[in-house]
Amino acid sequence: MAGLMQKFKDLWNPPEEEYGDYDYEEEQPEETQERPRAEQQRRERSSSYHREQPSSRRDPDGKVVNLNPAATQLQVVIFKPEHFGEETCAVADELLHCNTVVLNLEDTQKDISRRIIDFLSGVAYANGGKIKRVATNTFIITPYNVDLMGEDAMEDNEGSGEYF
Repeated sequence: MAGLMQKFKDLWNPPEEEYGDYDYEEEQPEETQERPRAEQQRRERSSSYHREQPSSRRDPDGKVVNLNPAATQLQVVIFKPEHFGEETCAVADELLHCNTVVLNLEDTQKDISRRIIDFLSGVAYANGGKIKRVATNTFIITPYNVDLMGEDAMEDNEGSGEYF
């Protein structure tokens, strides 16, 4: 009966001898800290995507100001379209690339000129740009990051509603 009682004791409380074979090592906190760093470095090396953040800050007026002006070069592109189509899409592409566009519509038919101006006004508005008349059939379209300054030669005619 003593053997039976010993077996029950062993079921509930295993003998200490069984645990004597195991070596307990103290965990070294330095190794656990090194592993995440090594894994992080490995992940950074295996990642092929790298996004370079432009150096810019916000101006008090709410405009983004580039801190590295040498990297950004403003361009002015002159177009003289005769038809609505590929030429007009090329003008829109230049606006999307933040280039200023001078649009000369002197040799363009009146109805086509109106259609081109309507389309490019929408492109400029959608991108935060502006369109301004500088001569009778000549317009300048600026992206959001360009401000026009100076006298408005056509300011008197704009109030009349006649553009062509």
